Amino acid sequence: MKALFITLCIVCASPVFAQTVTTLNARVLPTIWYSQLSVQPGDAVRIYAGIQNDSGVSFSGTAVFSVNGEVLGSVPFQSRSDSVERVGIEWVAALGNNAVTVVVSTDLDPSHALVSSKTDTSYYSVTKKVTLESVVETIKNAVTSGASLAAVKIDKEAENVDLQLESLKKDPVVAKKDPIRGTVLGAATTTISEPSQSAGTFMSNILDTAREKGITLLQLLVKHWRYTSAGVGLSLLAFVFLKR
Repeated sequence: MKALFITLCIVCASPVFAQTVTTLNARVLPTIWYSQLSVQPGDAVRIYAGIQNDSGVSFSGTAVFSVNGEVLGSVPFQSRSDSVERVGIEWVAALGNNAVTVVVSTDLDPSHALVSSKTDTSYYSVTKKVTLESVVETIKNAVTSGASLAAVKIDKEAENVDLQLESLKKDPVVAKKDPIRGTVLGAATTTISEPSQSAGTFMSNILDTAREKGITLLQLLVKHWRYTSAGVGLSLLAFVFLKR
């Protein structure tokens, strides 16, 4: 009986010793705001949060800023009664839809608590702005890269064409001289006469020479295709302007 009586006394008395928590009329505001509504990746922007205090009690604390779940930094603050204290931190904007939160902790004793100590999650979207300069730069880089690859390929093809043109050239033909037999003082002699050329052979030689020269010229143009293409382009431009 004595043990039961002591137990009942402890149970009945425990609410007296239980610590009660008083909620103060103070909170971190749910809304986060920014120094700029729109920025480019890499630009600096400030993130702000507010601590509202109408509790009649002044307190201090720390606001911890997080972006995408990673702590960006912490800022100390002093909150006076009947005021709204603004806290902020600088952030280098990152490309994407960034989730931003702020959590505050105070130096109040455990018997006092704020109505809320965390903001709502705010999403700050950062996109790369498309400008005429950026488009031109992108196209320029693409064209330069493509042109470099194309030039390498064209050089290789030019070498192949040059070899094929070289194979079209005829090997030089050495004209055979016809021997002429005779007698000198009764002895038989053989002399080599100069080759005789007919009209057909002469024209054939001229055509062959012209063909060889043409192939050589074509090889030169192929080898130096950059200058060739530039000359053709300039000629076309000149033709267009002169035609006007």
